[in-house]
Amino acid sequence: MIAKKVWTRLALYLIYFACLLAYAMFHGSKYDWMDQGAMGSLSQETSMNFIEDPSGNRSVFRGVMFVVILGVQLAIMRQFSKIEALFTGVLLCIVMIAFW
Repeated sequence: MIAKKVWTRLALYLIYFACLLAYAMFHGSKYDWMDQGAMGSLSQETSMNFIEDPSGNRSVFRGVMFVVILGVQLAIMRQFSKIEALFTGVLLCIVMIAFW
């Protein structure tokens, strides 16, 4: 019985932190990883512009991750102690504010 609780807790926290990490990784534009200084001179010379498509999969993926995070957060609040629920809720708020 205790092993089942431990494995459940471990699985929920792994899912929670993996989804938070994925949510944070897919923040911003898909071109943010490029060096803007190097790309600035290239885009001026060849008149190359990046097209920002607002209907990309990045926003859909982040929305799905947010829904999964909320579901796991509710499961943590229902199954575990109030302190654990409070700490994960505060962490969720910090991540959402930082990567809005």
